[in-house]
Amino acid sequence: MDGSKPQGLTSRTLWSNGRISESDDDITNLSLKDFAWRYRGEGNANLVLSLPYEKLILRMQKCDYGAILDPGTVQEWEVKLKKSVAFYRKIMVPLLGTEFILPPDLARISDDEISDIDRTLVKVRPSFRLAKGLRLGLVTVQPDYTLLPPRKSYKNHRAYGASQNEQRSEPSTFCVEIKPKQGWVPLKDRQHPKCTFCLKQYLKILKKRTNCHSRYCPLDLFSGDRSRMHRALEGLIETPQNNLKIFHNGDLLFGEGVDTELSDVFDLFFDNRDCSKVKSNIEKWCHLMLDALTKEFNGGNVSSPSDFFEEISDIMHDDDDGRTDSNFDATHLQQLIENSEKPCDWSSVPLPKTSILQRVLAVQKLQKSDFQSVYNLYKKQSELRENYSYVDELFSSNKSTLDDVQRYLLSATAKDCSIFIALQKTENGANEKSPYFLKDDDGVTYRLNIGISDIDPKPLSCIGKHHARDEEILSAVASSVSK
Repeated sequence: MDGSKPQGLTSRTLWSNGRISESDDDITNLSLKDFAWRYRGEGNANLVLSLPYEKLILRMQKCDYGAILDPGTVQEWEVKLKKSVAFYRKIMVPLLGTEFILPPDLARISDDEISDIDRTLVKVRPSFRLAKGLRLGLVTVQPDYTLLPPRKSYKNHRAYGASQNEQRSEPSTFCVEIKPKQGWVPLKDRQHPKCTFCLKQYLKILKKRTNCHSRYCPLDLFSGDRSRMHRALEGLIETPQNNLKIFHNGDLLFGEGVDTELSDVFDLFFDNRDCSKVKSNIEKWCHLMLDALTKEFNGGNVSSPSDFFEEISDIMHDDDDGRTDSNFDATHLQQLIENSEKPCDWSSVPLPKTSILQRVLAVQKLQKSDFQSVYNLYKKQSELRENYSYVDELFSSNKSTLDDVQRYLLSATAKDCSIFIALQKTENGANEKSPYFLKDDDGVTYRLNIGISDIDPKPLSCIGKHHARDEEILSAVASSVSK
């Protein structure tokens, strides 16, 4: 799965024609026999492989081994994937900005090779994920945001890919992946003293997915208050769960399930061999991350929202949700507060308007109605709408308004995204006003690239799943109180 870079198909072939269209004639045929590749990780729906020399990743759909994949079923899966790629380009890029997203392209791997890859991966995949595997040959190809694009394409990173010699001459690259989760809750849904993320911790503990509560709260990260944002990042370092990962040259260095000491992480990150400086290094790291997350990208390459989404510009400047007029009507949750559980802080101040955090928050704020109203509308429409029909509606609609279901599903996508902050030390003098460079507390300059991933369209059925999940959460909280 790894080794020296073989000759053959190169990433330049994949990317030289620009965006790959949705027609089968323009989908690149790909064989991983021509590449050195590595297993990167997986979730419930997708498995990710990295091509380190090409600075690319492949996202491959997973399905149950017992599923019957007749031609019609395979076609449905492929239509869904093509629609997801179009969703990236037509919906999420205008909302989040070209500085942060390079849309994926499509490639096809033969069925025989997919089977070979699946068998090879069994020994490195987590055992609890083995009910699903790789059986579908259509995959997406996109930049590996854990690495920096080549210098020559730094401001327009369409052309990814670097030679082995070029990579060897580069300094180390570190990347911090943050899953920020839900940083904003509609006023009518603030019925409990804790936010959605913090409430879900009780369910994760009940189901033994973790053994302790996360010290991270998304409301702090999105608050705009630098001290609270700093506290949120410290919480991620202390309890990363699946919300924080740190990569070194594309390899996972720190995160849940990775046995790496923080002192060793910062030895590499800051080239500091003094273990007594872990605390000060955490401070320095938090300051660096905050500078990246709040950095304004106003150099002209950030996409303006399209006419269809023109209302998002108003949402970006809407700070009325900073109020704390929640109605604590849940007895068990109120009892947690009485037992000294600290409530979440709903207050906020505006974030820099073209920063990555503000872009993500603005999409989350597309949800205007409370969840019960969304769920009621969903129940009326569930038999009339297919899972992804709303995506086609977004593509074809000329109206300037979105219904509550569309708003919720777009917001849900932003709640599950990943932000990648890639950094590389540089000796070259940096333009202080450039968004592509940062300095840490010691004055060390870094090249910077920020990317957003995991922004696939959510299915309509997720609304029903979220309703069931919320009921499970309240039950888990009640169970915690009773104990």
